[in-house]
Amino acid sequence: MGKIKLRECAYCGLDLTGTYEHWLLMSVDHVVPAAEAKRLGIPSELAQGYINLVLACSGCNGFLNRHKVAAEPPEEWTIEAFVALPDRVFVERFRLVEQRRTAGRAFYASQVTL
Repeated sequence: MGKIKLRECAYCGLDLTGTYEHWLLMSVDHVVPAAEAKRLGIPSELAQGYINLVLACSGCNGFLNRHKVAAEPPEEWTIEAFVALPDRVFVERFRLVEQRRTAGRAFYASQVTL
């Protein structure tokens, strides 16, 4: 993962502590979604650990919550086997969330007149 600031959304960079309204948007995202971790047989202590969590705004967290991870599980998940997975998935999800936000902005601009 890139350099992530602990007060910003990992995906869009929104300062989540700058205002009360932004603070209300703060959520924690599982980079490898819980359902995917279960499907891949990742032990709960790894899937729920800090290495698989990022701070996100509720909008970005809502994008791709059911993201499918392209990975074949090893015979046994070790910390070493798991560490690279969230990094790889984060890069993929970051790109996809950015695409969804761009499409959402375009839709909003075409529908809303001020």
